[in-house]
Amino acid sequence: MRLTKLTRQEVLDYIEEHELGIFLSYTEVYDKDGNFIQPFDDDDNWSEPEVGEDDTLYEYWGVGTETGFSTFTIPMDENKAKYAGVLFHKLVSDHGVFFSDAENLTEAFVHTFKVMQEPPTEEEQKEINQQMVDTVKESKIKIPEPVKEFWPRAKHI
Repeated sequence: MRLTKLTRQEVLDYIEEHELGIFLSYTEVYDKDGNFIQPFDDDDNWSEPEVGEDDTLYEYWGVGTETGFSTFTIPMDENKAKYAGVLFHKLVSDHGVFFSDAENLTEAFVHTFKVMQEPPTEEEQKEINQQMVDTVKESKIKIPEPVKEFWPRAKHI
C-alpha cells in the first residue's frame, strides 16, 4: 500500500483492519465578523454554541490507535480526518516517525492535497478534456508543433 494517494476504499479498509478510532475532538464557532463564540452558557457550563447561518464552524479531529491518540491542530472534515488518521498511523507505526512530526506532516498533506476524492469517471474525464480543448480554441492559443506530437487532441486545434 502506498503512503500517499490512497483511495477512499483503501483508507476505509485500513481503518477497519487496524481498528483506528477517528473522532471529532472539538469544534470552534466564529461569527460573521470572525469573533470566536465562547462554548459556555450562562452558568459557565460547557455547551455547544449554536451555529447561525452566517457563522463558521471549524471541526478538529483526532485518531486513536493501539499506541495512543493524537488530535490534529488544523480544522478538517471527516473525510480528511480519516485520511489523516491512516497517514498518521502509517508514519508512526510503519516508518518510525515521531508523533509530533507525523502530526505536522499529516496536517500539511491533507491541507495541501485533495484526499478521499473519487477519481473522475470516464465520462467526466472526457467532459474535462473537451472543456480544455474548447478553452484553447476560444482563446486562440497556438499549440507548438512539438506539443501536438505528444497531445493527440491538439492536432485538431
